[in-house]
Amino acid sequence: MFSHVARLFIALLSATVVLEMPAGAAELMPCRTLAIKPLRLDPTLATVQIRCQAPGQSFTFPTNPPTSGGAILARDLGTVGQDLAFTHTFEPALWSSVGLAGENGFRFHRPRGNPPFIGRPCRVMLGRRSLSISCLTDVRAVVAPLVGDLGFILRIGDAEYCGQIGGVEKRNDTLSVQRAKAPAPSACISSF
Repeated sequence: MFSHVARLFIALLSATVVLEMPAGAAELMPCRTLAIKPLRLDPTLATVQIRCQAPGQSFTFPTNPPTSGGAILARDLGTVGQDLAFTHTFEPALWSSVGLAGENGFRFHRPRGNPPFIGRPCRVMLGRRSLSISCLTDVRAVVAPLVGDLGFILRIGDAEYCGQIGGVEKRNDTLSVQRAKAPAPSACISSF
């Protein structure tokens, strides 16, 4: 019994240390893939998938995303006004912790047709070493082909994660955008 309680206490203590993130600090992430593709059954909608990795050994986790919610903002950095590519807001009630008190990350899931929440289906998984985003968005919001890199800010609770996906371009036309192996940006795109 004592060893179980001791392990629980140590896990909570280490989770508290891992979860703290300085205010205003943003993590600049290298990203593995970007895929934007219109749906076959409904060409007015497109899926946007982004996969990134931690810039160091692991991500710094936000202190409390389930109560603060979050959002993502993405822009085409090659256009004059850095046109908005897409944006999503993540309701606080749809976040869940992975592991004890979020020690292994956080997950957001908004299924299709989930009242009373308004918005397109979307999933975000922030783990120790990887970040995965898969959201359905209005195809008019995603201007394909992209003119430049796709820069984005993901805000989860009090933490910000930034990426800029240029990298190796596999496809960039009106049917889909596919890029891979993008290095971490030198700075975040302009904020919300």
